Amino acid sequence: MLYSNQRPTRCVNSRGHGTERSKLPMQSKSITIPLCACGCGNPVGKRVGGRRPGYNRFIHTHNKRRRPLLERFWESVEKTETCWLWSRATTHGYGAIGEGFHNGKVLLAHRVSWELHFGPIPNGMFVCHHCDNPLCVRPDHLFLGTQADNIGDAKKKGRMAVGANRNSYKSPRTKLSPDKVRWIKMERASGVPLTLLGRHLGVGTTTIWQVVQGKTWKWVT
Repeated sequence: MLYSNQRPTRCVNSRGHGTERSKLPMQSKSITIPLCACGCGNPVGKRVGGRRPGYNRFIHTHNKRRRPLLERFWESVEKTETCWLWSRATTHGYGAIGEGFHNGKVLLAHRVSWELHFGPIPNGMFVCHHCDNPLCVRPDHLFLGTQADNIGDAKKKGRMAVGANRNSYKSPRTKLSPDKVRWIKMERASGVPLTLLGRHLGVGTTTIWQVVQGKTWKWVT
């Protein structure tokens, strides 16, 4: 049966025989995509795999009910007679804690401690340690400073990069010493390749090149 406003169309099957069929008007279906059940207001994606087709309830990681930052912070602190040590995750030697929202932002524990006790940190300011312990979050062991203050404090305590000042080689991270630097310059002057010098001392070729060119350890003669 044909509708009055439809024209029959001819289609060809696999055997080459033609049949007539009518084009029925297509009904538009409105698809409603559900929103994330966490309340963020973002739509969720379709469920991949499994026996139940449909949409997920949550966006990935949005189903993690984060506890308050304050609660998670204090349960990660171990107080000693001197420092309050961070006992959980670290990044570059400093304590780290998740912000608790869906952006996955990681905060430094000593900066969180400062804000909990003293308020927001001004833009461009660093939170430094009097105790020189990066895991310490004790508020009276912290102080605010600029980048220059932070670098000056690191130089004073011998934590700067190799060859930065006369006391930097005292740092346990330093692989070179004034005697080794003099040896490098002497051997290089006699034609020993940079690669062999670096392999012998356990440092990179770039480090040896910087010593030879006088870009580091300038004060060693």
